[in-house]
Amino acid sequence: MSSSGQTSLRIGTDDRAHVAFFRSTAHDLCYIVQNGLSPVTWHDPQLVDDGNAGAYVSLSLYSALNLAQIAYTGQNGSGLRHVIQYFIFQSGTFWGTPETVDSQIVETPVLRLDAASQPQIYYYRVFDTHLHAAYQRGSGWENRVLDGNGMAGGGIGMAFSTLNGLP
Repeated sequence: MSSSGQTSLRIGTDDRAHVAFFRSTAHDLCYIVQNGLSPVTWHDPQLVDDGNAGAYVSLSLYSALNLAQIAYTGQNGSGLRHVIQYFIFQSGTFWGTPETVDSQIVETPVLRLDAASQPQIYYYRVFDTHLHAAYQRGSGWENRVLDGNGMAGGGIGMAFSTLNGLP
């Protein structure tokens, strides 16, 4: 597993590690899951997206089923780099169709699932230098500026309360 970009690790309810990572040799986004616990073994890495995808990546697991969901920076059809894409792992080795969450140039997405298992992505938008959030609403995304006072959100983290599910 050769990586020289962001790597995102989550431990599933079955105590197995799930990792999303940027493979620098091919400039693509990959996903790998721990196979055995003792001894530790790994499934083969799965290609999630290729072509300058995944330099910034964030992984969450739908806890009930350990289904991976990934927010990452990718390249849209016009060649614009670092747009936020969102993928849901469907089954086996199949990933759903990526959704473009924000078509601006962005960095450092952080994906978390709220108490209702709905994805929320927090990220830094390069040109306006603000902290943004995107919430999945039905079949689309609602985007908001969370902090518009200067350079906010360049290195962010997010967690939800176990008491009320709020960030």
